[in-house]
Amino acid sequence: MGGRSASAPTPGDDERREQHLSALGDREPPEGTQGEAAGSDAEETGGGEGETRQARAPWHFKVIVVGSVVYLGYRAYQGVSWLAHHIH
Repeated sequence: MGGRSASAPTPGDDERREQHLSALGDREPPEGTQGEAAGSDAEETGGGEGETRQARAPWHFKVIVVGSVVYLGYRAYQGVSWLAHHIH
């Protein structure tokens, strides 16, 4: 099995965990971390008190959705063409 072992943390793991937790919660990020970087992957959906954050979809998910729509549209076009050709 390749890759990093789950039992071998790296020096940056604590900082990434704190940034992730601060992006999820509505608390201030710990001192020494960049609050802008922690919130860059989150989109604010509310305002005022009770503010919630919603994570955006990753770019590869968007590519899969667009590719699926194009593929299914093309297959629908093929099906309609086939049907029209075989009806008369």
